[in-house]
Amino acid sequence: MFNEVIAINKDAGFTSHDVVTRLRSLLMQKRIGHAGTLDPFATGVLVIGLGQATKLLEYFSAEKKTYVATFVFGEERTTDDVEGEAVSSAFSFESPVGASPFALTDKQFKDVLKSLADDAFAQAEIAKLKEMKTQIPPAFSAVSVEGVRSYKAARKQEKNEVEQTLSPRSIEIYSAELLEIGVMNVKPQDYEEESEAPLSKTTDKEISQDAPKHKELPFWTLKLDVSKGTYIRSIARDLGRALGVGGYVHALKRVASGALSLQDCLSLEEIEQAKTEDAEKVEARLAEQVEARSTEKPEAYSAQITERNAAEKNVGKEAVNSLPAANDEGLLEKLLDAKAINLYEVLDIPFRYLSPFEFKKVQTGCSIMNRDAVYRDQNILPKRGDRVALFNEEGIWGIWQVKDDISLVCEKNFTEPIKGLEVPYVL
Repeated sequence: MFNEVIAINKDAGFTSHDVVTRLRSLLMQKRIGHAGTLDPFATGVLVIGLGQATKLLEYFSAEKKTYVATFVFGEERTTDDVEGEAVSSAFSFESPVGASPFALTDKQFKDVLKSLADDAFAQAEIAKLKEMKTQIPPAFSAVSVEGVRSYKAARKQEKNEVEQTLSPRSIEIYSAELLEIGVMNVKPQDYEEESEAPLSKTTDKEISQDAPKHKELPFWTLKLDVSKGTYIRSIARDLGRALGVGGYVHALKRVASGALSLQDCLSLEEIEQAKTEDAEKVEARLAEQVEARSTEKPEAYSAQITERNAAEKNVGKEAVNSLPAANDEGLLEKLLDAKAINLYEVLDIPFRYLSPFEFKKVQTGCSIMNRDAVYRDQNILPKRGDRVALFNEEGIWGIWQVKDDISLVCEKNFTEPIKGLEVPYVL
């Protein structure tokens, strides 16, 4: 069983749970979980706990997350993202959304397009985002209102009715950077069927002179550093409303979660390829051993028995049993070990080294002394009530709590060490 924390670069079209389900199949183990859900249309960093490391996921609530998001302006959608249906539009052509608070005249819409294509205007509006201290979650979210998930209520009620039942939550937008301005080509029928039109850069001159009438939506691509719990969809919605045209998230990538970035991630394809290559090597070794033993004892094999069937015979079983499992010291294990997250860098708690004597006490749940303990960073010593990660040469064995100045008590122990720890401990 693998016991470590990894990060997956999630593709669009999958839920976070889909990623977990796929990994359970690839790694052939049930205990797998994730921290920090990503919407199906979103991509990027998804923290995954394998085996005993699932017990560490509650400590992975990174205070800061970084996203690259594309905001499209000109309409508002039920889910505040590309997967929702249009509920309000600034278009003047006929559409099924009916009356809209954003309905603009031809001249007004052209003026808006021109403004949204202006870099100085965009920079000024984006700078205001850092002043945003609270937000209402999207109507389609997992927030509970009187025991009912908001997204369930949103399926039965109007979007604005659901939003009125949601309480504002505190957020922090640490930085907001404009990366790109452009226009998305949109056809009227895209309100009935989601558009697959690509994004394209368009200059201010092209927008005002050459663009098809009311069939283009401007977009801004931003890089946002935000606090945990911040909904990027709500930022797009509120910005679109402030501009008077509506807005939603067309694309979203989480490029960092705390200290973890895309460079720390694996893809599901890489894991699948490593497993496939391991399986092929095992098959090849099996064939070689069966052939070798068949040569030594040809009478034990008939001409009708294939190499694979021979593996189920007496001599073949020995060959099979002598082979390592597909993930035993193979490419898959090496890949996961190489990309295992260094927990010392991402867990914001003190790390305490366990002596062999203390290790035995920890295994039985007995309290251990905190006085004169060897901490990785002597400048960050825990106080009463703080959590502490207990480790030795093999990995992390538990998360314990400081009871008083002289002792630590068990909060949770791990039956196997969690790998991925690079701590130059002091003996």
